[in-house]
Amino acid sequence: MLNKLSLGTVQFGLNYGIANNSGQINKAEVFKILDYCKDNNINCLDTAYEYGNSENIIGQFLKQNENFFKVVSKTPKCKGKENCFIEKGLEGSLKRLGCKSIYGYLIHDISELKVHGQQWINRLQELKKQGKVEKIGISLYLPTELDFILDNNMNIDLIQLPYSVFDRRFENYFDVLKSKNIEIHVRSVFLQGLPFAQENRFVGILEKAKSRVLALKEISKKKKIPLLALCFCFVLLNERVDKVIFGVDSVKQLKNNIKMLKHVKDVANIEDILNAIIIDDEQVLLPMNWGEK
Repeated sequence: MLNKLSLGTVQFGLNYGIANNSGQINKAEVFKILDYCKDNNINCLDTAYEYGNSENIIGQFLKQNENFFKVVSKTPKCKGKENCFIEKGLEGSLKRLGCKSIYGYLIHDISELKVHGQQWINRLQELKKQGKVEKIGISLYLPTELDFILDNNMNIDLIQLPYSVFDRRFENYFDVLKSKNIEIHVRSVFLQGLPFAQENRFVGILEKAKSRVLALKEISKKKKIPLLALCFCFVLLNERVDKVIFGVDSVKQLKNNIKMLKHVKDVANIEDILNAIIIDDEQVLLPMNWGEK
């Protein structure tokens, strides 16, 4: 099951996550994390142009460890500019990573795809033909965005989307995506650390999530399954999911996450119970709505 994991690297380049109290990870710790992933067959890295200097740090590691990790990166957010950075963005990512090609390259903001449509997909397909990327796709936030992709029959290979024990909005699409041979990578499996946040964080829009988080903690207590294991194993159990993206801030945390996999069967036995904590409010499920930490 370790080969189903993909390491999210936003914390390599930014201070990220509501429960993150340690800030951006220093380079020495990043290298330890990547070494441990390599030794344990976690062979996929998720990064992006927008993740600070994440690509640069990964690139420094890859100089001594090339050809092991499958790297998925994302386009810069063009913010409506006509001269979009798809090609230049990829060239920049390849340069920072020190690679001739990467596994996946995703459009980071669908609002721009909605303006340029098939033209952008064609440009990505051309990069694929040139051998600079193996799979092309898009990172999504909303089911309506996926409807746009499917309704317009856009020829992509990979979709990245949020999925967690709380957030099931995309589940009904999984069979459709697999029928089209589209690889599914899921992120936000811990909803930016919300299940582990202190109670004083549940203010404003997050007040609506408090009862569900408390319910999950109660399940954890009654079933004697660690909270981390409930969140992590739930998404890993979905056979239609190809990669589960997760972030860590230390080797210690990485090792602890891996230890949680021993609870997979325990979580499988209570999947029906976990249906009671689904959050339907999209405002709560999108961290962009949370405001400042």
